[in-house]
Amino acid sequence: MLPPRDDVTAVGAHPFGEAEALSRARLLGRRVASPRTWIALALTTLLAGSVLYVGYVGWVGSGMLVHHERSPNCSTPADLGWEYEAVNYRIADDVILRACNPDRLRCADQGQSAGDAVLTSDRIRIAGWYIPSADGDPPGAPTIVLVHGLGANKSDMLRYAATLHEEFNLVLFDLRAAGRSTGDVNTIGALESRDLEAILDWLVATKRPSAVGVLGDSGGAAAAAKLARTDPRIAALVLDSVHARFEYPLEEEFPRAERLAQLGFPSLPFIWAVYAGMWVRTGSTPGDADPIDAIPDLGTRPLMLVYGTADTYDVPARNAAVLYEAARRAGVPVDIHACERAVHGQVVNTCPGQYRAWVVPFFERALGSSSG
Repeated sequence: MLPPRDDVTAVGAHPFGEAEALSRARLLGRRVASPRTWIALALTTLLAGSVLYVGYVGWVGSGMLVHHERSPNCSTPADLGWEYEAVNYRIADDVILRACNPDRLRCADQGQSAGDAVLTSDRIRIAGWYIPSADGDPPGAPTIVLVHGLGANKSDMLRYAATLHEEFNLVLFDLRAAGRSTGDVNTIGALESRDLEAILDWLVATKRPSAVGVLGDSGGAAAAAKLARTDPRIAALVLDSVHARFEYPLEEEFPRAERLAQLGFPSLPFIWAVYAGMWVRTGSTPGDADPIDAIPDLGTRPLMLVYGTADTYDVPARNAAVLYEAARRAGVPVDIHACERAVHGQVVNTCPGQYRAWVVPFFERALGSSSG
């Protein structure tokens, strides 16, 4: 039989001593999380995941708008037999462009980029065309500036120019990130208003027209409305297929956007995430150019609203009708015209005769006749 040893603890005694045993028991107790702790952890994880999810959708959605696909149209006024002046690029490059692109609705490129003669306040180089009226009006006659929408360029505005070319000198130009102009982001009017301002600076300095009217389509209309708030050189304004607030068409279109619909993204709260993403990418949001906010600042300058009854993007009841009522309340002289069955941005194609009958008399009343 072995003798007792001093380091062998008696039966019933704790091997680490009573004080240390209590301390280790407390530590072990802390490692067993309570149900409340697990709930808090689950909620925190869910919140973090939701924030990341919303942020991802905002980044994807804003990227689709900011870096929108560009129009491949490189048609020129020469294709319609019109005389014109190239603004801020060599007109000879149009001859090369036509030779290289027999199908000018699907051009491989847009040719030479704009030069430095027309610069925006943030150093974007703007290219365009000056097209004298078919009536042979002098440069000092009333002039209409046409502003294209998202994903289009000045070539796409030739269909609008056809309704006005007989009576008015015209200016068509590429907004930033379109056609021959520089830049790589779109903001649906917020920054594009600077592009319109730059082309107006060029027009007033070189041609000195007696009055200037602006016709904008969709996002180009938003840019025009934004600039008109502070630029009295815009004497009359036609807004075609334009939103009242950009969040409205986003609410309509967001669930239909193929890339986002495939991921099952609902419109809210992700529209605000898209706005946040655009602000991070560009320093502005489309809300900075919401036309509804510009209405009170038009004063007595005449406004025309044109829309298609089949527009599912800028739904008339939420956009054209809202703008019309806002103009009436603000005392702005306003006309409104609807083209039956026209979809977004296609009013001039669906109702070409009516379009001319609407806009020509409107601008003649607002701007006056040729200065001779």
